[in-house]
Amino acid sequence: MSQSKATAAHFTYVDEVDATNLSSCATRSRASAAEKGVHLTYMPFIIQATVAALKKFPMLNATLDDEKQEIVVKNYWHVGFACDTDQGLVVPVIKDADRRTLLNLGAAVQDLSRARASRSSRSTR
Repeated sequence: MSQSKATAAHFTYVDEVDATNLSSCATRSRASAAEKGVHLTYMPFIIQATVAALKKFPMLNATLDDEKQEIVVKNYWHVGFACDTDQGLVVPVIKDADRRTLLNLGAAVQDLSRARASRSSRSTR
């Protein structure tokens, strides 16, 4: 993250959306997810929407190869999400998010969040 902060352009964008349908869908899905041991938050829905947007606008899923001075468009969709832990912010990554179901994304978010928080607390003991 430090390298990204030092080398990447940064911007903030704020918009409003009507999330009524998302809220209804999440509410309807939570009970069946819970039966499978998954606490379904909004994050898996956001990850699916992010992947769809990246596929529609592939230049947003690209990096700059400094050595070759060329833009490299990625053909895979790994998505990181921020987790607040007692030791600070960590960003676990869900690899191949485009190949995962909503329930699988929910389980991955749950598992990675717990694992990162656990590792962070162990590293300071």
